[in-house]
Amino acid sequence: MGYSSYGQVGNNNLGHFKGDIPKEKISITVNDSIIIAGGELYYKLYCMVDGNKGLSNFSKVAYVELIGDNNVVLFTHKHRLEKGITYGDFFVPPTVKTGNYKLVAYTKWMKNNPDNSFFKQDINIINPFISEKNVTINADSLQTSQIEIAKTNKQVSAKTEDGINILSDLSTYKNRSKATITINNVLGESNYGNYAISIRKVSSIEAVRKNGSKRTVSKNEPLDSIKFIPEVRGEIISGKVVSKQDGTFVSNKIVALSIPGSNYVYKNVKTDLSGRFYFNVYENYDDNKAIIQVIGDNKERYSIVLDDITFKYNNELEFKNLTLNPNIKDWLIQQSIYDQIENAYHDFKQDSLIIKKPNHLFYGNPTAKYKLDDYTRFPTLRETFVEIIKEAAIREDKDSYKFKVYNYNERTVGFPSFEPLVLFDGVLIQNGNDIIDYDVNKIDEISIVMGIYFYGPSIYNGIIDIKSKKGDFRYKDSKGGMLNFNLSALKSSKKYYMPNYNNNSLGKLDRIPDYRVQLLWLPEMFLNSDKKTVDFYTSDVEGTYEILLDGFTLKGNHVVSKQYIEVNNN
Repeated sequence: MGYSSYGQVGNNNLGHFKGDIPKEKISITVNDSIIIAGGELYYKLYCMVDGNKGLSNFSKVAYVELIGDNNVVLFTHKHRLEKGITYGDFFVPPTVKTGNYKLVAYTKWMKNNPDNSFFKQDINIINPFISEKNVTINADSLQTSQIEIAKTNKQVSAKTEDGINILSDLSTYKNRSKATITINNVLGESNYGNYAISIRKVSSIEAVRKNGSKRTVSKNEPLDSIKFIPEVRGEIISGKVVSKQDGTFVSNKIVALSIPGSNYVYKNVKTDLSGRFYFNVYENYDDNKAIIQVIGDNKERYSIVLDDITFKYNNELEFKNLTLNPNIKDWLIQQSIYDQIENAYHDFKQDSLIIKKPNHLFYGNPTAKYKLDDYTRFPTLRETFVEIIKEAAIREDKDSYKFKVYNYNERTVGFPSFEPLVLFDGVLIQNGNDIIDYDVNKIDEISIVMGIYFYGPSIYNGIIDIKSKKGDFRYKDSKGGMLNFNLSALKSSKKYYMPNYNNNSLGKLDRIPDYRVQLLWLPEMFLNSDKKTVDFYTSDVEGTYEILLDGFTLKGNHVVSKQYIEVNNN
């Protein structure tokens, strides 16, 4: 006998959380606040316990968005938090307009706190290929709604804070040479923590805000008002079941979530007294299509309405017009050329995705598994069950087909009243007619679980798990009591590209241009000793480079340290 339970949390059950769960805040480190179209924005996110109490281990999901004026959203990233840490990147396409954008980040739990509902930071994008009306090529008269992007004579010097300093093995490096930096932690354990290291060519321009104003936040809601459930185990997908007849919310209805694919996610829950449901998704998934179905008879009488989780604070974001100083023209052209060449060789310089672990099947090991390529293929699914599958069958019932799983003691007669759970690539199948004519040659395997199985609020007489070769079975159209919707997957972690010129015996790298101005982006550097070394390689771009270490100690103290090196082939 299988057993699985699934809990849900409704708003009515959150009152006891008010004094127990800490407030959260987010801090983000970026590689640069001025990005040229065709370049990369890198960021690292720290979810902290408010009040400088260290990293938060409470929320497990964070949301990052880059938003422009007129509600233009360049990206929405969803990240899994590992002990309060995550990181990501965004390639700024050449179609993005020049302007002032806001990088915002939040957890759902933060949205309950009107004083600190999200993090924001200015990101200024310059697109030399598209002229924009709100961009002025004149820095003589700045208005209060403008940001000046101007050429400056920067004075670079080493900066050490809180007992961490950076030493390089040389002060000047030749092109395409190996460099080593040493992170010296003078204060020992008090500076143990998680940091990011960015090594980037010093830009000759900077953004200067004129008369910037602080964000004002509506305080209509009390601090202890709880409207958003904390995502303490994983991503929460929530909504309501609504009666089509009178628009009322329907309680005690079982609903199922399917995120299809070869590595699918399947869950079911029951709506609470308010007709609400909550799915807690902590598994990995890659598909961007999901399905929620009402289970049972008369499901066509109901509709499913998801909660709106889009960012709602655009009216609190103040976007400045950009004023570009004409003195940046040469720098802008040169940087644009570098980016275009690097993008042309992107296929040779790809980042490596860190592979997600596949999910464990929720039902464990099946009673039997049939790889259909190991057997003679039969023309129909019904014949396949008759000739190959011993533990289950397909029965014709009037004008429909039903699946049955035999119990352990009787193979041919005496089916209990409970139906089996039938899944096709993780999609719940409630009517056998929907798949009876499916092309059997596209099916990879069929697994059977015998016995009474408890899953969430449902009881099943066995499980039939059908998987196609491509994992691409979907309902093309929404049926009664069904909702198809898009669900962006959690971003995968990466290991960012860096050439290794010491391992170039065949000379393959010699034929590939190297115009990187970002020599290193190391988003995860855990410092747990008094000294740490980091290696990287310079590029063909000469100039001054800033080594920036930025992060937080285990106690929540912010640490920043800088050093500078030169790349010069003379």
